[in-house]
Amino acid sequence: ITKYAMPGEGAWRALNLDFRRWYRHTKEQPVKARLMNAQEDYDEAVCAGRTLYQTLNVFEPGLMSELRLKAEITADNPLGGVNDTIAYSLGCDIDKGHGCDIEEPEVKQAVEAAAQFLIDYLKENGIYRSVWPLFSGGGIYVMLHHGIGQRPEVKDRAGFFEALTDRYNRLLCHVSEEFFKVHPKYVGKVKYDALNNSKRVFKCILSIHKSKPYAVIPLNREKIEIDFSRAKLPLGEDVLAEARVWYATYDPDEGTALFKLVDSFIEPEDEESTRARQSARYSEIWRFSEKIDQKFFPPCIQHIINTPNYGGGKTRYTAVLST
Repeated sequence: ITKYAMPGEGAWRALNLDFRRWYRHTKEQPVKARLMNAQEDYDEAVCAGRTLYQTLNVFEPGLMSELRLKAEITADNPLGGVNDTIAYSLGCDIDKGHGCDIEEPEVKQAVEAAAQFLIDYLKENGIYRSVWPLFSGGGIYVMLHHGIGQRPEVKDRAGFFEALTDRYNRLLCHVSEEFFKVHPKYVGKVKYDALNNSKRVFKCILSIHKSKPYAVIPLNREKIEIDFSRAKLPLGEDVLAEARVWYATYDPDEGTALFKLVDSFIEPEDEESTRARQSARYSEIWRFSEKIDQKFFPPCIQHIINTPNYGGGKTRYTAVLST
């Protein structure tokens, strides 16, 4: 866990506890905060919560000790972002469909097939030895080693990593479309989450799923197959041995293949103007001039409002409702 969190030369990934806690706070007033890291906060993190997450971002060393007033840290002014990023593990969360259970044989088969389809696609495009899959407890993570996606000489970090993640997200959407063309029977049983962005987190290796009795364990990229018995706690020594060498190597030459591939997913319009337009779109909240009575809301929105959802999809529900 620490080896993945601290990949060398002072670079590091931020920890996230139970998908809610990002920061370590000072005791004195006014309260200051810093991002949690495996060097100083590991023991507290694994003892205080159930599920441990880490960022796909690899941050520059100086950010680890940066303290900021708690009141000043907001969604618009976060602590840690693309400007602080020096590398990024491009990833895909291949998840079960809404309302499905990974333990259902057909759902398990769909998730395995989707992961293998993505890995085979990457292999066909010259990216294979840098691909590292995991069973996430509820689906499969397919991750690319951050070493093939970094460009230490780049000046505009924000622009570089935003472009890289945007293009890779479009690649994943393309792979998803192609997969369901080949496997229409799996529609609704599995989905590709194309959500690479600033401070995106995945459950880290050996972490425990939030509700199921499984740990996050390595998978064989040559033949994706989920073995529930191997993922159950306590983990066997063979699984721990695999975890020790997971994500240990990458092929630097595959970086050339990666950039050639993602460059084929540039949007037709100029990306700089696209980002400027998106920034303007999110700089203010748009409101309708008249209040609409709730009885006129469409059935799907009525359902979100009136039906509590404590399981999968609740974040997506909230996003749809706020939109």
